[in-house]
Amino acid sequence: MEEEKPRTVRAKKAKCEYNVRESQKGQNCNLIKWRRENPELAAASLKKAHANNGRKKDQPDGYNAKDAAKLREQVKREAKIIVKHIAEEMGIDEKYATEALETVVELMRMPGDRPSKLSAAKVVLEYTKQKPVTKSDVTVSKAEDFLAAILAKEAAKE
Repeated sequence: MEEEKPRTVRAKKAKCEYNVRESQKGQNCNLIKWRRENPELAAASLKKAHANNGRKKDQPDGYNAKDAAKLREQVKREAKIIVKHIAEEMGIDEKYATEALETVVELMRMPGDRPSKLSAAKVVLEYTKQKPVTKSDVTVSKAEDFLAAILAKEAAKE
């Protein structure tokens, strides 16, 4: 006959008193309890934790810290060259104006979200390019000339 092996008693894992979804099975019961009792705080803490996905504030998506620093330095050099050229063309001699333009050009050249790039481009264009002359003045004068020509023809016929 076979020898009987002595039975070992295993300690059972404490079951969570809450119904747990499949995705939450390995989590701490107290954490689940706290999340269910404080949904506003839990949502706020999750939002804060995942706000930038672990990256530093100035670090763009898809770049690690070293690559982002290299890119930032390259963009700063390019911005200084661009602003120097703009300042020579536009005759800008103020230190603060050139610094502000450099910052805006840096924002525009760095990879990032579209709204900040568009607003930076708008600022650069507002202060470096003149807005086109409205065409309504031109069309009104052409219309007046047209009417005057018709009156002149009518006067010549009579």
